[in-house]
Amino acid sequence: MIRKRIHPNLPRRRRGSTLFEFTLSAVILMMVIFGILEMARLVMVLNALGNGARAGVRYAIVHGGDRTGTLGTSSGPSSSANYTQVQTAAKNIAGAAPLNVSNITVTVNYPSAGSCNTPGCLVQVKVAYPYDPFMTYFTFSSLTLHSSAEGAIVF
Repeated sequence: MIRKRIHPNLPRRRRGSTLFEFTLSAVILMMVIFGILEMARLVMVLNALGNGARAGVRYAIVHGGDRTGTLGTSSGPSSSANYTQVQTAAKNIAGAAPLNVSNITVTVNYPSAGSCNTPGCLVQVKVAYPYDPFMTYFTFSSLTLHSSAEGAIVF
């Protein structure tokens, strides 16, 4: 009885090598693709935090101590004593990205002498977020992303 080879051009000892090589190549390719997607998401989250910090500073420099209004509305004043509106503005903009808004930390600082909030005084807004990877293969458990912005109060 004559045995017929499945692939006549390949020697008998190399029959399964193409399947193994394809599997190895496919696994490496998928890891690279998922890594690129995870890094793109990390950059998107960092960009959202930067936008949130800029929005918080924008709110603080426009709604200084001379601005009248109530704190319950979007036209409330901002000061070193009460800056909840600045935090809300920063979280609203940063939350436009797929983030867990309750994990966003917003720190508002008035570094000028006496913590003033009059025109010309500086205000800093720092936004932090503990990065949670989309895929559990990449463990960035201790990675906290930060962004900050600074501006001078104009009103």
